[in-house]
Amino acid sequence: MRRSFNWLLVALILGALLLSLPYQIMPARRVEVGAEAASSALAGFSFPEVAADGQAFRWSEAGTAAKSLAEGMVDFPGVANRPLVVRLRLGAPRPAGEAVVKVTVNEREIGSFPAGGGFTEQAFVAGREAVGLDGDVIVSIRVPPFTVPPDTRQLGAAVAWVEIASAGGPAIPARPVLMRVLFPLLLAAAGLFWLARRSRWSAPAAAGLAVGLAALGALWIRADEASAVRRAWLVPVAVWLAAVVLVYGPAVWRKTATWLREVRARHPVGFWLTLIILLALTIYLPLSLTRGYEGDIAIYMAWTHQITHNGIHSAYAPDFIAQPNTTPGLLYLFRIVGEVYRRLFSPEFPPPWTDATGQASLRFMLRLPALICNGLIVAVVFWLVRRRWDNRMALIAVAAYVFNPAVIFESAYYGQTGAVHALFMLLAVVGLAEGAPAAGWAALTVGMLTKPQANLFLPLFVILTWRRYGWRGLLRSILAAVATGLIMLAPFIIHGTLGQMWARVSHPADYHPMLSATAHNIWWLFSLGNGKTSDLLMPPLLDRLGWPIFTYRFIGLGLVGLAYLLVVVRTWRDRTPETLYLSTAYLFTAFFMLATQIHENHLIPMFSLLLLACPGHRRRWTIYILFAITATLNMALHYPQILRVLVPQNPDVWGGTEMALARWLSSLAQVSVFLYWTVVFVRETFAGLSIRKTQ
Repeated sequence: MRRSFNWLLVALILGALLLSLPYQIMPARRVEVGAEAASSALAGFSFPEVAADGQAFRWSEAGTAAKSLAEGMVDFPGVANRPLVVRLRLGAPRPAGEAVVKVTVNEREIGSFPAGGGFTEQAFVAGREAVGLDGDVIVSIRVPPFTVPPDTRQLGAAVAWVEIASAGGPAIPARPVLMRVLFPLLLAAAGLFWLARRSRWSAPAAAGLAVGLAALGALWIRADEASAVRRAWLVPVAVWLAAVVLVYGPAVWRKTATWLREVRARHPVGFWLTLIILLALTIYLPLSLTRGYEGDIAIYMAWTHQITHNGIHSAYAPDFIAQPNTTPGLLYLFRIVGEVYRRLFSPEFPPPWTDATGQASLRFMLRLPALICNGLIVAVVFWLVRRRWDNRMALIAVAAYVFNPAVIFESAYYGQTGAVHALFMLLAVVGLAEGAPAAGWAALTVGMLTKPQANLFLPLFVILTWRRYGWRGLLRSILAAVATGLIMLAPFIIHGTLGQMWARVSHPADYHPMLSATAHNIWWLFSLGNGKTSDLLMPPLLDRLGWPIFTYRFIGLGLVGLAYLLVVVRTWRDRTPETLYLSTAYLFTAFFMLATQIHENHLIPMFSLLLLACPGHRRRWTIYILFAITATLNMALHYPQILRVLVPQNPDVWGGTEMALARWLSSLAQVSVFLYWTVVFVRETFAGLSIRKTQ
């Protein structure tokens, strides 16, 4: 025991010496008082000025006429205790006579001199008692003030720069370094010696490791003292955690492994499902702490502020600076977020466009609706696949969704709300497929009031509800949809703002009248990346023929109509739920790939629908995986934060020559996957019709 204590003492002495090494060599530190960048180190000075000879300087000021001295202070943080040479370049011109300038360091006078006229350089020595152990050296320049009308300032001395340098002698690290770096390393050394005793290491080995930590600490201080002082406590935490893990880890692991094997044997499904969810959370939660797509997140924060303070009905008010251009479904979720944020983080909840306080918390909370909806999608997928197949396939389907890179990117990293729309579209199709059409129509109504893209399914729902459930089923479903719509629109009806909402959401095609709003579809491919081209123009050939109706928008809608007809034919003949899931997934994809004005993240609702049709079909799994890759690339190649890293000289979200080839190749890949799926879908559709005709 005594021998270990001796080695610990040796390690501490050597460690303390090592930590003092970075302070022994002190280069001269100068603050250019006349520079704008020096403002944070100054106090008691006026604005920067330039003398007739070109010298930049600032006047020290008395502040008010009641003060007998004008005092300017220059702060030098992080200085070790040692004798210092303080040099100054200043002048104290007066209308008559000379002024006596006094120089102090940390309130201790180190010298004075008469000054007048132009700039002169002065040097003084500050002893250890003046420097102190607090780590900050504050050089003060004191002089009686004067005024030069019409300037009303109480002027003192004109200071150009202040410099400190070593006057010789060993340096003693400042008290913050001793307390915030040396003390944590002392705790770390104690942890190493405790580990040595428990693990039967030799005391010299522990001492060597402790000295090694001190050497690393010295290098850390040399590179970034502020960071070392602020984060040195992480060292003992890491050392003690490592020591505890090394000592007790094997036994804990053996017991844990035994317990996990028992749990897996008794509850295999719950075990693997829990493991999948926990692994997914380790991905989603850290990404949800990032800034997200800054433009859209800023709009979401503005909406949240408006509806939290003034009610959901006020979101479309003409005087609101960020009126939504979409239906109000998301606003209900954002209202809940706003109320929770106001209660937990910011009772005042100031406008986020003028006050950035607490925005990190709000950014994270605005992602929670999408993350929760992803969890509900997982529950629906697990329930349906397990009911039709088995536990193993249900777990595979859950993993395929939660680890889908496109879903992760859009919900967690991007910070978008596609998962909310995806949930209600999934519930709508599930209701129609599983014998609950009224519930499906209610979910469809919520989806339509969340994103207008859900309107795509309305004609198909009318046809299939009548086909499968008859007129009575269709009537009940429509009544359920109307009731749901009235409930969601009630705040706007009651407060008389329904007209304001309708004025904003009734013409969605006017907001992005372009070929592609960064979606890598056929329009991005054939326009060679010129997605911002107006979709009201005509292809050159048709323009020459004089057929004004055939604009790009009309052609896109026509192609979507052909895909719609194909889906209607297939779902009319084949009433199985699997076919409905597959067909609605294909319809969503066809709309993304063929229509104009589509955004890069609008493909997300397709994945949960396609996933329900994948079990037992290798080709569909292939399509799912390929679209997961291409959709992620589509979003990543237009994400501002990624572009700032890849092409900092031109991070253009919409275009830009630097990323043009990569984006075009991405669109080629995504269109190719869609064409492959179309061929497979057409073959399966007409093969099924041929079989029924033969029978």
